[in-house]
Amino acid sequence: MPQDYYETLGVKRDASDDAISKAYRDMARKHHPDLNPGDAKAKQKFQDVQLAFEVLGNKEKRAKYDRFGPGFESMGGGQGWPGGGPHPGGPGGAPFNVDLGDLFGNGRGGAGAGGSFADLFKQFSAGRGPAPGGPRGPGGSRAAPARGADMTHEITV
Repeated sequence: MPQDYYETLGVKRDASDDAISKAYRDMARKHHPDLNPGDAKAKQKFQDVQLAFEVLGNKEKRAKYDRFGPGFESMGGGQGWPGGGPHPGGPGGAPFNVDLGDLFGNGRGGAGAGGSFADLFKQFSAGRGPAPGGPRGPGGSRAAPARGADMTHEITV
């Protein structure tokens, strides 16, 4: 079972950086292998204290630990996720993959029948003319939208 780093150092979750440093120094001194030769439990406790301070003594790691718990370093990774693994969004931590082509049809029918993924973006730019920097140039102006017909309605009281 993963250990609670706050418990390992004997501090509360809202402990200040100074309190964490002081607790680390006290615990490291108490369990240091040189002061406890041949004591395997003291050596293990010293290593646990070292690991706890490595996380809680670093603002970024502490924030991740507070948010995700003891397994924060294995929460995924690679493309921006800590730990270097895949995004943990799927069931059981499996990668969550969505093929947007399947979602929008890829022009083969299905959810987005009648068009491809690119067609989704075409609908937003239809009738707007060339993109900035196009034939009009970077500072070109667009024609004002055409004004609609006036409507009149008679109100009776």
